[in-house]
Amino acid sequence: MRVGTCEVTRRGMKEEEMLRMAEMMRSAVASKTKPETLRKEVIKLCQEFPGFEYCFQD
Repeated sequence: MRVGTCEVTRRGMKEEEMLRMAEMMRSAVASKTKPETLRKEVIKLCQEFPGFEYCFQD
């Protein structure tokens, strides 16, 4: 699996969200979590970061 880090950081996601995504990937591969369950988690994460940023504002 490959995640475009440029795209997720552009949405404003940071380390915590990267860990959430890694856990989702692990669940998909190792735990064989149902796709419907993962889909809901992915949608929820994307809804938390609806906009795009081009640099961090810290």
